[in-house]
Amino acid sequence: MVRHLTGLIGTVKLTELRVRDVDFALGTLAKRLSTRSVRLARMILIQAIRDAMVNDLVVRNVADLAAIPTGKPGRPSGSLNLEQALAVLDAAKGERLWPWSEVDLEAGTKLTVRLPRSVLIGCLSL
Repeated sequence: MVRHLTGLIGTVKLTELRVRDVDFALGTLAKRLSTRSVRLARMILIQAIRDAMVNDLVVRNVADLAAIPTGKPGRPSGSLNLEQALAVLDAAKGERLWPWSEVDLEAGTKLTVRLPRSVLIGCLSL
């Protein structure tokens, strides 16, 4: 992420860095990265400038004032949705996977179970 930022604003002196420079850099990143990645780049920049403030190199954190543009959509989740998870649990009744049925799927908590793909395919085809 630092490499992306360095390529865009690395030539600007820290004391001359302006909000518009950060906005330009984040806007450029938003054209090719997800919103989450742009947010991460901004946070890295905020922390770097905060460190410079501690050392009295700058007076204000211009990255804190910059807006976060909307980036490209991220990758789709590889997690099971509620219906798929319930299908796996129903198919696993009586099998060694059955203890997972004790998980409360309606509580809104995220559960990640790493199982071999062949086991999941076998359960869903039952």
